[in-house]
Amino acid sequence: MTSHQKLSTSPPSGSYLTVRELADRIGVSPQTIRNWTKAGAINPVLKRGRVIRYDWEQVAKDLGIGQCSTLHPAFEVISCQENSR
Repeated sequence: MTSHQKLSTSPPSGSYLTVRELADRIGVSPQTIRNWTKAGAINPVLKRGRVIRYDWEQVAKDLGIGQCSTLHPAFEVISCQENSR
């Protein structure tokens, strides 16, 4: 790499989600995403100043989305057996 080439600090378009895109996908407010990030419930894959991006697969894994559980708004994981009642 030559000295006048720049390293890209932003992810490739379409590969990561912004706070708003993630909030829309989950169905919560952007502030909730920020709160979950601050609490350590989810972690961004990129944080450069005000630029924050999330990997959907990692967030889904962290929150248990798409598995045999649902996420309660208070972070309580409700098992499948309880859901079947």
